[in-house]
Amino acid sequence: MIFDKILLTTDGSFACELAAISGLEIAKSYNSEVFILNVVSNLDKYQRSAEENVNRLKERAEKVGVKAETLVKEGKVADTIIDTAKELDVGLIVVPTHTKGLKQAILGGVTEKVLGKVPDNIAVMVWQMKES
Repeated sequence: MIFDKILLTTDGSFACELAAISGLEIAKSYNSEVFILNVVSNLDKYQRSAEENVNRLKERAEKVGVKAETLVKEGKVADTIIDTAKELDVGLIVVPTHTKGLKQAILGGVTEKVLGKVPDNIAVMVWQMKES
């Protein structure tokens, strides 16, 4: 099944938290294995906050009855997301994006890169957060 494994991405932002909630609903529906990933540019500098981010989402997953594994990796964010998705053989990647104002939808740089590089066998759910 395509959603046997789901990769939730986070940077600790509110948009990532909300996107993860949607991803967890899908995971619960499909009884999926979930991986929660935070990619940072420098592990020495950001490891603690990245671990807090993934652990917060893992707790949320457990509250809704979804088992999750946490991952913190160093690298270029979009490339590391894609590489991790391939390594784990996930069927779905959940990433957030933002909409600013009513006139212009803006895909975040990371989301745009993920969409441009994702293999055909992996679905991407882009969760959109509207900002006024």
